[in-house]
Amino acid sequence: MSITDRQRTNLPKAADESMGAEPADTMMALLPPVGWADVATKHDLSEVERRMHLRFGQLSSEIKGEIGQVRSEMGRLRAELKGEIATQGTKFEASLRQVSTRLLFGMLTSNAAIAALFFTATRAGA
Repeated sequence: MSITDRQRTNLPKAADESMGAEPADTMMALLPPVGWADVATKHDLSEVERRMHLRFGQLSSEIKGEIGQVRSEMGRLRAELKGEIATQGTKFEASLRQVSTRLLFGMLTSNAAIAALFFTATRAGA
């Protein structure tokens, strides 16, 4: 049975006339502000709770999957970075050896030239 707005509006007035103002106000306070079809039952709430539990479980699984993918990608990037660092380190070591060798030979050459000049100068003066 559907209640019309007119019937709903007339109810407080009829209750007031038959019971008095205070009992009518109490009765109206106990009635839902909408039709009974719009009132949630414990079963409705349990169903919402069940569906929310399922949805949160799905979200949890999705998040765990995403986290797993991120960890996998981070592991791949870490390995790639380690390889790049090793490659650059090897190149740096080779460059350092080359520069050190050139510096050593340059110093030996200059020392030999200075020694030759010294010996030449001391022999010429003797």
